[in-house]
Amino acid sequence: MKGLLAILVIALIVGHGCTGQGQQPPPGGNNTGGNATLTQAMCDAANGHWNECGSACRGAPEGTACILMCVQYCECGGIAGFGCPAGYECTDYLPSEDTPDAMGICKKISESGK
Repeated sequence: MKGLLAILVIALIVGHGCTGQGQQPPPGGNNTGGNATLTQAMCDAANGHWNECGSACRGAPEGTACILMCVQYCECGGIAGFGCPAGYECTDYLPSEDTPDAMGICKKISESGK
């Protein structure tokens, strides 16, 4: 019985991680590229793809320990040609920028070092 209870508790904790409701990203995290001013409306207006429950590990260097929590961001690129709002650029492509269907995320131009 204890084992079943432990499994239920773990399932609730893990399952709750991707609801995207009421959860705040970690400080300096990748929510909208570390910028909380990018909204779904801005993303939609720029023909981007809003991801309600993206990986908090997006853009982190390989081998970085990441939390298992959803973050929101505007996806760009890919075959569909998703775009970014003015003042943002498409970066952090997966699998790589050279792949035709690679998806990136919109980050503020000043945050990406340009």
